[in-house]
This record gives sequence, structure tokens and C-alpha cells, in this order.
Amino acid sequence: MVDRTRTEAQTVSPYYGDGFCDRLEALEAAVATLSTDAGVPLDALRELGELGGDTVGNADAPAVVFATEAERIPVGVDRPVVWVTPEPRVAGAAIDAGATDAVVWEPGDDVDLLAAKLKRLSSPGDAGATPEDGRPVAVEREPGGDEPATPAGLDYDGALYEYLVKTVGDAVYILDEDGRFTFVNDALCEMTGYEQEELVGSSVHRIKDDETVEEAEDALRDLLRDYSGDEDGDLSIAKLDVELVRKDGRRVPCTDRMTLRPHEDGSFSGTVGTLRDVSQQRRRERILNNLLRATQGMVGETTAAGVAERVVGVAMNTIEAESAVVREHDPETDELVPVAVPDAVREQLGDRPRYDSDEGPVGTAFTDKRTVRSDDLDHIDPDLDAAGTYLPIGDTRTLSVGHRSGGVFSSDGQRFLELLAATAGSVFDRVDQDRERRRYQAAVEAADDMLFTLDHEGEFTIVTESLAETLGTTRSELVGTHVTAVLSENAAADDLLDPAADAASMAMETELISRGGEAIPARITVSSIDAVGADGVVGTVQDIRELRTARAEASRQRRRFAELFETLTDPLLEVSFEGAEATVRAVNDRFVALTDTDGSTLQDAPLSAVRSSIPTAIADALAGLGAADGAIEREIEVQTPHGRRYYLLRNVPYRDDGTERAFVVLTDVTEVKQQETHLRVLHRLLRHNLRNQTNVILGRAGLVRTADSPEAAAEHAAKIEEASRSLVETSETAQAIQRTLRNGDGEAEQRPESPAAIEDELSQLAESIAPETNVRVAVEVAGSVPYDGAIHRAVTELLDNAVEFGTPGPDSTVEIRVVDVDEDTVRIAVADDGPGIPEAEWTVVAGDHEITQLQHASGLGLWLVKWVSDMHGGDLRLVSADEDGTVIALDLPVA
Repeated sequence: MVDRTRTEAQTVSPYYGDGFCDRLEALEAAVATLSTDAGVPLDALRELGELGGDTVGNADAPAVVFATEAERIPVGVDRPVVWVTPEPRVAGAAIDAGATDAVVWEPGDDVDLLAAKLKRLSSPGDAGATPEDGRPVAVEREPGGDEPATPAGLDYDGALYEYLVKTVGDAVYILDEDGRFTFVNDALCEMTGYEQEELVGSSVHRIKDDETVEEAEDALRDLLRDYSGDEDGDLSIAKLDVELVRKDGRRVPCTDRMTLRPHEDGSFSGTVGTLRDVSQQRRRERILNNLLRATQGMVGETTAAGVAERVVGVAMNTIEAESAVVREHDPETDELVPVAVPDAVREQLGDRPRYDSDEGPVGTAFTDKRTVRSDDLDHIDPDLDAAGTYLPIGDTRTLSVGHRSGGVFSSDGQRFLELLAATAGSVFDRVDQDRERRRYQAAVEAADDMLFTLDHEGEFTIVTESLAETLGTTRSELVGTHVTAVLSENAAADDLLDPAADAASMAMETELISRGGEAIPARITVSSIDAVGADGVVGTVQDIRELRTARAEASRQRRRFAELFETLTDPLLEVSFEGAEATVRAVNDRFVALTDTDGSTLQDAPLSAVRSSIPTAIADALAGLGAADGAIEREIEVQTPHGRRYYLLRNVPYRDDGTERAFVVLTDVTEVKQQETHLRVLHRLLRHNLRNQTNVILGRAGLVRTADSPEAAAEHAAKIEEASRSLVETSETAQAIQRTLRNGDGEAEQRPESPAAIEDELSQLAESIAPETNVRVAVEVAGSVPYDGAIHRAVTELLDNAVEFGTPGPDSTVEIRVVDVDEDTVRIAVADDGPGIPEAEWTVVAGDHEITQLQHASGLGLWLVKWVSDMHGGDLRLVSADEDGTVIALDLPVA
């Protein structure tokens, strides 16, 4: 070793380890305080890895290390080192490993003790210096001086000073050769209850019994013997576990660390030692041992009552409690009910009360799930000087412990109770789960259905008798067998063991293999069984052999039906009704033609989602089918791209898998309905005209026969001729109507015409019908105009009526106006100066009144216009009819 005797103070190099990294700022402040306020010469703070390296300017400079790691104590570093740590265990290890000194300290504590040690470390002739022979040296002070002088030979005061500094905080004593105290510190007095004057000069037997003294003497003799045979001449320290006898007679378990007292000449006499109170440690060991035994005992219990009895018994015996009660929450009454009360507590305090789940400290512990301490137990027994600790056990139970008030119940006791409650909570969970599992197992095994459970490895744990019989084996043979042994495909096992976490259950179809090798089609539904205290799944098995046969037959029937479905000429669809919502399941091409979308959009779509694409009348009828009772038959009117059509809607209701469904057939009855109207109108009007004109002819013929002059006969003959001409015109009009409605007159189909072409067409029409009438033609459209032979005939009838009935004076005019109503509709309107159409006649043509014998139009022309409008999907409108004239319009959709 190097002699580090100095004549002036040396700079101390400070280092820090990992344990102080998170408190580096506070550590730097402490180092600054030591340098400025305490006058300790310190370098800048460095990391511990630099200790002993080339980075330090003076490799022999003393050092102070702030660290918590015992394994990084600088053994072999050729400099004096003080080890500073918040861990007493690490401080002791540092001294044992060769550190000059060790201090239990952390940033924020008083720096005075630390400053004193570092001043000694930086002073010349520091306590850590040793002569060449390796023995400790004392510090010799200059007379009247405060600082130590150069090292001298070993003396009593120097050795004592160094040893006392090393053992600060422990009880220290020195015995002479006769075993009498020559020195005791305050810590020893406090530990034994004696004053210093009572101990100094007295025998060690005052605090140690004979057996303990004997053991100490034997240990010291062994030390001396080992010292004599040691080549290095190092004196060891003996460590004994003893029981110190206090002045009040109470025994205190201690660790006694002692060694022989040295002299300058190398001889030894007397003893120097330290005593450390380990009663708290022993108490902790006893508590932990009791907790271990309690855990072992609780784990063996199979009932919640048994676990509760164990808990109160351990609590009473370990911390010497006055009372202990386990309560369990009753969800029906919302009360905490006592379920375990020791007999001694029941005898002393009687039956323990129930509490509401939020009542008192026990209710607070239950609802807040935390430990509650109360020093007032007057509600239990006013004469009982006790406090109470209340702890939650899991989610449904509590532990109430009464113990003596004051300092007897330590923090160790509370920690023990918290560990006991946590352990009991786990055991209660296991017992509750086992109980639930047994109940679950009994329910499964008693079921008639094919049920099973698998553990997390895929082995059967429970199997019902019916499943075992289906597989041609027994329950005992299946339990413990891996599920792949009964599956036709091993991959299916992975799906069974890993159902979707966000789904209540998972179903799959596969094949089971019986013991005899038969493949059994099956539907297996599985779900997790974590809730009953075990990993794995529970499953049900359904034999679907008959179901598969039925499905195959149903599939064939379905294909035949699908072919029929598509070949029907009527619009057809299938709908289902789940709740209040109707869903379109399937449609044929004829139905798609009625919509403005395609079949894929309609397939399996909620009616509300595709309602805008379906004609309103059909959508309304479909929505109402869900509430219909049985089959219905309803006539609906539909505006299609090809005109207004009439359908007979009929449904065929049925059920499929518990769902209400229906096939809906739409039969086009437009032609039938129109023919019926045509016949009724023609019948009514022709019969009316025929009867009237025939009566005129017959009446006038009789008058001709009896006329008394040629002039009178000629007048009657003219009337007969007029009536006859009217009958011919009516017949020709009827024939023209029939040709138009049948579209059999050879005229071209509807075609778009340009505005110029339409204007020319209408001008020619006006010239041919009314050459002597002022007819104006105005075409004011942006695009083309739909036009064909039927529309031309309808405009002809409107113009003919306007000229005949709407030009009362020579200055009367007729106007044909073609305008855009909107981007989808063009209007062809005919206006005249006439008085208008009788309301009775218009309401019949417009459809507001039925055609009866007394209510019918007087002519066929307006009916022809009406029917042409219907054929083209248009509307016949009476725009105005008043003293200013009449305007009738034909609104036609633009293709």
C-alpha cells in the first residue's frame, strides 16, 4: 500500500453510480454544499465507471462514491474511499469489502456527518492510511491543534476513534479483560434501558446470560487462534446471534459483532463490539412464516367457509389481534354478512353485526377497495382499548381486525394483513371458481345433448354420455384424449380452440370420426369457458346427417325454383320481414326493368336502402306486407319509363328458419284495364249518340211523310242528313281510336323531333284543319320533342275541338304552344277563346268520376287525347277554363 501522508488537505473526487442517476440534481446540490458551506475540497462529480481510470488527474486522490450497488464496491482501488448509500446493507458490505468508511445517507439528509468523514478523508494522515506492515495506524494530533498530525504507532484512542466512526448507529461497547464495561454509547443504553453510569464498570453479565457470555468467550478464543495462524496477521470479527437482557427483564434478540481489543505492541486484551437489535427482523420472519403456513393451509381448503376460518385464525394468532371477522357481500340485501368469527370473539363480543355495503369503515374498505384504519372502536365495546384495521378481500369479502391501540400494532402487522387479504382473495377466487366449475361440470354431464369441454391444450375434460355413444366409445376413454383424435381434419382443432374474442360463440361444420371409422357430419358450436375458472372452450355437437340430406334436396328444389323464378314473364321478387324492416332478397329481370338500378343492388338489400330506386306505389305496398295477415291482392298504378301501368300485386307468404318471407308477383293488367275503360266509354258514348241521332232520324222521317209542303219536307230531310253524317263521323272516330290504341295504323313509333320540324308539322296541321281560322304556332323548347302518329292525332283532336268550340267570333284565335315544363317534360298546349269544357265532362275524362249512364263525355275526341297521354306516360291537363278562354295541355316525358 502507498503511504498517503500529506501536509495539507487533499481534494476528494466524488463519483456516483446507477442508483443515484434519477437524483443527480439533488446530489450535485449536496456536493456543492459540501464544497462551499462545509469546506470539503471536492472535484466535479463523475460517473462511477471513471473511478481508478486514467481520467482522474491524481490516481491516489481520496474518493467518495454515491451508489447503491454492493457489487460495485471498489475493492482493490489504491486510494481511500468512503461509500455513501441509503441502504444499510450496502454500507456494511462496503466496510467488509475494504472501503475506508461507509455512511448511510441520501440527498436531503443532514450533510454534517458526511462532511466530517470527508474532512478526515482529505486531511493529511487520514484514518484510512496504513503503514507498510498493513496494520491499522492511529492519528496523532498536534498539541492544541484541531487537525491530526502524522501517523503514529497504534494507540487505544486512535483505534477506538476509527472503530466508533465505522459503527455509527449501532450499540457500541468495550470490555476489559475481566468482562467489565469500560465504554458504552448512547445506543446501547437506549437498547438496554440502563444509564451509562449503571453499565460502565459493571459485568457484561448484566445484559447477557451465562450461556451467551460463554459463547462469546469461545468465539473470541477462536478469533485469537485464527489470527495467530494467519500469514497476513488480520484479525477477524465474530458474529453471534444473542438475546440481550434489558433492565426490565425483557429479552431483545440481537446480532453481536465483536473482536479483540488491540494494543500498540500487537497484543490484545478485552473486547470491543456492537449490538444490533434484530427483533423487528425476527418479527417479520415470524409473520412471513405464519403467512406461508397460512397460505399452505388455505390452498388445501375446498370451501369458502373453510378459507374464511383459516383467515381469521391466522390473523388472531400472528399479530395477537383482539378480534377478526370475515364478511361476505350479499347482493340481495346489499349487506356485508359475517361468515367467519372465532369462538373467542363471539364469546367476548357476541354475534357480529351486518353492515350495509357502504356503512362504516368496513363499508369504506369494501366500496373503495382499500385498507382503512380506525382508532375508535366504541361501536364494538366502549371498554375495549383497541383500534381496527379493515381490508378488502377480492371483490366480495372483507377482513375486520381489532388490535390493541398504541404502538404495538406496527406497519409490519398492517403489511402482513394486506398480504393475508391478497392471498385469501386469490384462494377465494380459486374456491369460487372450483365450486362453479363443479356445478358446471355436473350440469354438463347431466345434459342429454352432446356437450364437451376442452382445456387450453385441446384435450377433452368433460364429455356427455350422448356424445360418447355417438362416437362409439365411453366418457372415460374420451376424457384426456386430444380433440384431433375424433376430427376428420386436424385444422378444425385450431378453429375450435381459438374462437373469436369479440364473438359470443363460434360455429363450424366438420366431420367427426367414430371409433369404428364412420364419418359423422356435425355442426360444432364453441365458446370460451374462462368465466368458470379454466382455460379452453365448451362446445355443443349437432348430428347433421339428416340435415345434410335435407339440404341437398332443398338445393335441388332451389335450383328448379330459381329457373322458374327467372322464366316468369311477370315482375317477381322475394322479400323477408325481420322486425319492422322489409328486405329484398331476390328479384327477376322483369322487376329490375321497373326500377332505375340493377339486380345486384337490389339483392339482399333493406327496402329502406333501395326504396328510392323502386316505384313509390310498389315500395309502399311491399312495406305494408309485413303487417299483412295472410295473402293479399291489390291493384296499384305505376308510372314507368314506358307510361302509366297498372299491376295486380299478389303475395305468397311463407316462413323460413323462423323468418317471415313472401313471394310478390306483379301482373300487368294495364291493357285489360284500358280495354275495359275503352269499351265502357265507347259503349256509353256510342250508345248515347246512336240513340240520340237515331231518334232524330226516325222523328224527322215521320215528319217528312206528313209534311204539307216541299219546303217542310226538305227541312226535315236536311236534319236527317245531318244526324246520319254525325253517326258516320262518330263511327269513323271510334275506328280511329281503336287503330291508335292498337298502334295498328302503320304509323311510326315515337321519335324525337327538332323544334323546327315540330313547328313545320304543326303549321301544316293548322293549315289543313282550319285554313280560315287564325292559328298561331309557337315552339319554345331547348331540345327535341317526343312525337309520333298517336301524339299527332291527339293534337289534331285538341286543335279540332278548339276551332269548333273555342272560336265564338270572327276575331277569335287559336294557339299551339310547345314549351319545356322542366328538363324531363315537354308540354304541347292548345289555347282558344271558348268558354271551356263542362266540368262534368272533364271530371269523367280526368278520372275523378266513374263513367255512368248519366256522367260521360259528350264526345270521343277528348277521350282519345287522354288515352294517348296514358300510352306515352304523360298527363292530360286542363290548365285554365274561364272567361279568358280555355287551355288544354299534353305533358309528355322526354326520352
